[in-house]
Amino acid sequence: MAYQPAQWLRNLAQISPAPYWPWRQSLRLTLVTTVPMIVGLLTGHILPAMIVCLGGLLTGTSEKNDPYLARFRRILIATPMGMSGYLLGSLIGGHGVATIAGVVVVALLSGLVSGYGAAVSAGALQMLVMTIVAAHVHSTASIWLMPSLFACGAAFAATLLAIEALVSPKRPEREIVANLLNALAHLARTYVQTKPGDAKIEMAIRSVNDAQSKAYAALMHNQLHADGRSVARDWSANILSITDRIAALLNTSTDDTNVLKLAADRLAFLAKTIMYKATPNAMKIDSQSTNPLLYNLSQLSSVIGSPNQSARLFPILHLFSLDRSKPDFSLSRLRARLLLGPEVVNAAIRLAICMLIAMVAEFTAPGYRSYWIPLSVAVILKPDFGSVFVRAVQRSAGTLVGVLVATAILMVMPKDFYLVFVIAILSATIPWAALKGYALQCSLLTPLILILIDLIVAGPTVNYGVQRLTDTVIGAGIVLIFGYLIWPKSIDKSIKSNFSQALITIADYLRSTVTRSATTDETPPKIFDQSAAKRRSAYSELSNLRVQLQRSTSEPPPASTEALAWLPAIATAERICECVTSYALVSESSSKNSDSEIVKKLADILERVANPKDGGAIQWDQIDQLHEHISGGNVEKPIIELYENILKLKDI
Repeated sequence: MAYQPAQWLRNLAQISPAPYWPWRQSLRLTLVTTVPMIVGLLTGHILPAMIVCLGGLLTGTSEKNDPYLARFRRILIATPMGMSGYLLGSLIGGHGVATIAGVVVVALLSGLVSGYGAAVSAGALQMLVMTIVAAHVHSTASIWLMPSLFACGAAFAATLLAIEALVSPKRPEREIVANLLNALAHLARTYVQTKPGDAKIEMAIRSVNDAQSKAYAALMHNQLHADGRSVARDWSANILSITDRIAALLNTSTDDTNVLKLAADRLAFLAKTIMYKATPNAMKIDSQSTNPLLYNLSQLSSVIGSPNQSARLFPILHLFSLDRSKPDFSLSRLRARLLLGPEVVNAAIRLAICMLIAMVAEFTAPGYRSYWIPLSVAVILKPDFGSVFVRAVQRSAGTLVGVLVATAILMVMPKDFYLVFVIAILSATIPWAALKGYALQCSLLTPLILILIDLIVAGPTVNYGVQRLTDTVIGAGIVLIFGYLIWPKSIDKSIKSNFSQALITIADYLRSTVTRSATTDETPPKIFDQSAAKRRSAYSELSNLRVQLQRSTSEPPPASTEALAWLPAIATAERICECVTSYALVSESSSKNSDSEIVKKLADILERVANPKDGGAIQWDQIDQLHEHISGGNVEKPIIELYENILKLKDI
C-alpha cells in the first residue's frame, strides 16, 4: 500500500459509523446526571449535587459493552480509587508547591497502576481526575463528605445497571454471540458475492476473528478456573467450539453458492434467535448429506435451541483444551504479575512530566488559568485509550465545537430548570457519540460540563467557554510537545518485536496440529479442538498487532509510514494463520502421515524467521530443501499454501 502524504490526515479526521444507538446506556446516563441536579436545584445544594452527578457521569461514560459481572467489577475497583483521589486532592489542595508535587506523584502512580488491567486503568484515571478537581475546588464541609457524594453517584449508576441486569440478565452475552453469528453470516455472503483473493474477504475474516476473540473473552475467560460444570459454561463452550469450526469451514469451503447462501441465512436467523430468546426451528438436512458445514450448522441450531440439554446432546468440546486447573500460589508468579513492562513505566513518566508542566503553567501562564489544563493532560495522555497524538488533536477540535455549542445554549437559555432538559439531551447522546469517535464525544461532554459549572456559580450566567477552550489547547499542546514530539516516534522496533512474537505463536499453533495432546479421556479431542487454545492466542496477537498499526496510521511520519510499510507483512502472517487453521481442519479426516515432518520443519522455519539472529539465512536454505517434497504433489493443499506464504515473508 503506497503512502500518500495526506493519508494520515484523512485517517485522523475520519468519523466511524455508529452500528447502533446504545439507548439503555443513554437512559441510565441521562438519569444519573439529571436526577441529582434536579434534587440540588430544589434543595439549594447544587455543589453536592454536581459531585454526585460527576460520580455517576464518570462511571457511566467509562462503561464498556461487557457482561454485567465485568461491569460491576469495574465499578467496584474504580469507585474507591476515585474516592481516594478526591480525598488526596482535598488534603494537598491550597499548598502551592506541595500541591503541584502531590498532583505529579498521583499522576505517576496513576500511570503505573494502569498497567494492571482495564478495570484498574479506568480507576486510575478517575483517581487522577478527582485529585485534580479536589485540589482546586475547596469546600468547608467535612473532608469525607465529597468522596461520599462521589460514591453515591457511582452507586446510583450501579443501581440503574443492576435494574437493567435483573430485567435482562444475559443480554450482553447474547449480543456478543449474535454479533459473532452475524460476522460469520457476512463472511459466507462475502464468499458468494466476491472472487477469491478479494480484499473484502480478508476484512470479513478479520471481523470474524475479532468477534471470536471478544466472545471467548466474555463467555469463557472468567470461567476457566471455576469449580465443576454448569449449564451456562457447557453451553458457552459448545457455542464457541462449533462457531470456531464453522469459521474454519467457511474459509476452506469448496461448496457451491447455494450451500453458502443457506449457511449465511441460517447464521443470521440464529443470531436473531439468540437476541430475542426464541427457539429456532430444527434444521433439516438430507440424511445422505455429508457436508461438514451443514452438519455443524445443525449442531449449532440444536445447542442454541436447547441450552439446558446441550451438554447431554453433545459432548463438551474439551473447553478449547484449556488448562482449567487452579495455579498454585508462588512468589515468582506473583512477582511476574506485578512487574510492569518498560512501555508502562515510560508512559507513566511521560504523564508525570506533562502533569508537572501543566500544573506550573496553570499558576504562571498569563490570565486566569484553571484546572482544565492538568485535567486535559490527564484525559489525553492515556496510551491504552489510543494514540496520544490523535487524542490531543481530537480533544482540542471537540472542545472547540463544544464551546460553541455551550455558548449558543447559554445565550438563549435562562439559568434555571430549563438547563436540566439540555443536560438530559446531551447525556442521552454521549454514548452514541462515543461510538462515532473521541472528538464527537468531547463536543458533547464539553457543553455538559460547562452547563454544570454555570449552575453551581451564583449569580447570572458566566460563560467560561473561551477560558476552557484556551486551557484545553494549552493542555493539548503540553501533551503534544512533552508527551509526544520530544520522544522517539518510530514504532518499527515495537512492531518488529510484536510481529516476531506473533510468528512464534503461529509456529506453536502449527506444531499443535500434528502433536496429539496427552489426555486421560476415553475419546481424546480431535486435532482441530485440541489446537483451539493455540489458535485463539495466534489470532489474538495478530489482531492486537493490526490495532497497533491502525492507530499509528493516523499519526504524522515516521509512525504512519512505518505502519503502512508493515501492513503487507501482517497480512501475510494472517494468511499463514488461516493456512494453519485449514490444515488443522483437513488433517482430521486425512489418512496422510507424511505431512507431519514437513509441518514441523515449517514451524521451525517460522520461529527462525521470527528470530533471524538465531538462524540467519539458514531458514531460507531449509525451506528451499522442502520445495521438492511439497512440489511432488503428495501433500495437503493447506501445506502448499502455507509454504507459499512463508516464501512471501522472504520477499517482504
